[in-house]
Amino acid sequence: MDRHQLQDLLARYKSNSLSTADRERLFFYYNELLSKNSLDNLDESLLYEKLNQIDIAKITEQEKIRRPSRWKYAAMAAAGLLLFVFVGKLALQSPDPKQSTAKTTDHILMVPDRAYALLPNGDSVLLDGHGENLGERLNSKLHAIERSQLVTIRTPRAGRYNFVLPDGSKVWLNSASELRYPTAFDSTGREVQLQGEGYFEIAKLTKNYQRVPFSVKSRDQEVKVLGTKFNINNYANELNCTTTLIEGSVKVTNRKDNKQILLKPDEQLKLTGSASVLSKVDAAASIGWKEGLLVLDKMDFPEMARIIERNYDVNFVGVLPNGFTLNGELQTNVDLRELLKSLELYTDVKFTLNGRNIMIKN
Repeated sequence: MDRHQLQDLLARYKSNSLSTADRERLFFYYNELLSKNSLDNLDESLLYEKLNQIDIAKITEQEKIRRPSRWKYAAMAAAGLLLFVFVGKLALQSPDPKQSTAKTTDHILMVPDRAYALLPNGDSVLLDGHGENLGERLNSKLHAIERSQLVTIRTPRAGRYNFVLPDGSKVWLNSASELRYPTAFDSTGREVQLQGEGYFEIAKLTKNYQRVPFSVKSRDQEVKVLGTKFNINNYANELNCTTTLIEGSVKVTNRKDNKQILLKPDEQLKLTGSASVLSKVDAAASIGWKEGLLVLDKMDFPEMARIIERNYDVNFVGVLPNGFTLNGELQTNVDLRELLKSLELYTDVKFTLNGRNIMIKN
């Protein structure tokens, strides 16, 4: 790719008029440069000018300026957080054949479509498909007396799983999450218990021409729904319990003070103890994790680090960089080393992998 071709692609990227093929060409070339940690093939003044024309303020934001030692790396990293989404997808679809002989231990990837069903009798069943109807899958393994008891679906770190509940409702569980539900729902009400993060699409169920309500109990709150799509983030190591409504309506009850709040589509409720904050959001961004997309919305590094730890089953070791926030998008279905390389360019922090520990060098 010569300079004029790159200039044309950057201009059309800014105007959002790139074809899919040209977009892949641009991001593939961009990724090649990042992977080599070299910008020698680019005219710096041209690149810097073009990147500035893309609204970098929407991609990254620093509350306290932490600039890398070379401005050109800062410029690349600013766009890198956004471009890495597409680069990651391309890398997964078109692996380099020269690297096909690498040992699998050299790569740390997320392994979706993986969970365990813990049955009332103590048995554990590996679930490794997607979109399974758990009533059909598990009923043969349960005795009749057990079918009124709770089944627990648990995803490990670095695993996600989506499935269908006995009533037809669809559930997606994020990494390190679990859902408890009865194998047979009561016709007067449907109740499940969530720890971690889950996205729900609730099936409409009626009895005597009345809708049978559905409720999700989680830390400090209960969400009551009829027919709707929503996301709950309820990890024990996160400060907030967050409910985001995509479609329909839900009523959230804060167990601390029994206060009830009705959510409308594209609204998000954050509960911290008895305090609650209702805000307007892009609800679609809250479920990007289903496709391995991490949306950074004024997110600090420690919070992002916890997400990376859950997604890749790793641990950060050392002092986490802090004092600034990140905006943009990161693809979390790529090799961990590629993700860390992008973060290094932005944060001016070096990361070294030691097994499943990420060593931090500020």
